[in-house]
Amino acid sequence: MDDARSIAIPDLEEFCTQVFIAQGIAPEQAQVLSAVAVEADLRGHDSHGVRLVLAYQTTIHGGSVNAEAAIRVIRETPVSVLVDADGGYGPVAMTLGLERCLQKVATTGVALAGVRNSNHLFIPAHYVLRAARAGYLAICTAVAKPILAPTGGLGRVLGNNPWAFGIPAGQRAPIVLDIAPSASFAKVRMYAEEGQLLPEGWALDQDGNPTTEAEAALLGSLLPLGEHKGYGLAMVSEILGAVLTGAGYGPASGADGQVGHFLLVFDPGLLMPPAEFTQRIEDHIRRIKATPRQAGVAEILYPGERAARLEQAARTQGTHRLVRSVWAPLRALAQTLNLPLPLHQV
Repeated sequence: MDDARSIAIPDLEEFCTQVFIAQGIAPEQAQVLSAVAVEADLRGHDSHGVRLVLAYQTTIHGGSVNAEAAIRVIRETPVSVLVDADGGYGPVAMTLGLERCLQKVATTGVALAGVRNSNHLFIPAHYVLRAARAGYLAICTAVAKPILAPTGGLGRVLGNNPWAFGIPAGQRAPIVLDIAPSASFAKVRMYAEEGQLLPEGWALDQDGNPTTEAEAALLGSLLPLGEHKGYGLAMVSEILGAVLTGAGYGPASGADGQVGHFLLVFDPGLLMPPAEFTQRIEDHIRRIKATPRQAGVAEILYPGERAARLEQAARTQGTHRLVRSVWAPLRALAQTLNLPLPLHQV
């Protein structure tokens, strides 16, 4: 029998919202956090979804996140905005930056946002997806705690800083590429929780030896993908997300309450009529998907297509499936906080 459980999506969103409210987060901010986390889960990004609701249970009481953060704009021009998160949750601060960008880009054609004194962003794909759904191209990056060894080096020097790109695709779901310069540390934690071995080439143990043991990797460091390529992406991300925004960098990179984010949003109409761009991007996607396939491959997918299908299927069905390693601690948390969590056996 399948050990998974299902839950109605509105019930999951409400539960996550109430968990954050129980931490002392304002209701409107809690709704933002819940929406980002649940959307990530629905799109198949389990490591950055509702698992984070569990992971962040200790952050408020431990003082690493400011529950009463006065998130505010501290610098603004017609094409830019700088947000001070005051040690609060990253998604709330980045949502403010995104919304200001969407207001500006409608008249200026381009806008950028920086965030300082923040915390984990959850998943940068969320912000570029929102921009792409509004018809704009977007690039987002964020700074994380050092976990990555530079090419040829040992130890934790750079964060596994993510990059996300969003591109409107006409009648299709937007192109969304969300990548990091190394394996996701959240996924390493997920492998550890589920007792699985890591793929080779992901990590070093604390002595600098290659390892496939997730627990050893948690104490060691991750290897950059493509050696100097992943290393370079991580460094540039720290420059844009931290050095440029006034956030913590170097030894303070990704430190609690000092995290930085960067977002660029622009209108394709700056370079060509929007209708022409739409025609060209749809033609480009058709050509990619028409590529001859390898044996056993049913379809060529473009970045974000699988995630969009998963989300659409879940929202059409109205429910979401949770594996035991997620629903069991969620149920325990619900009992602790005396919150309803209507789970159903699959």
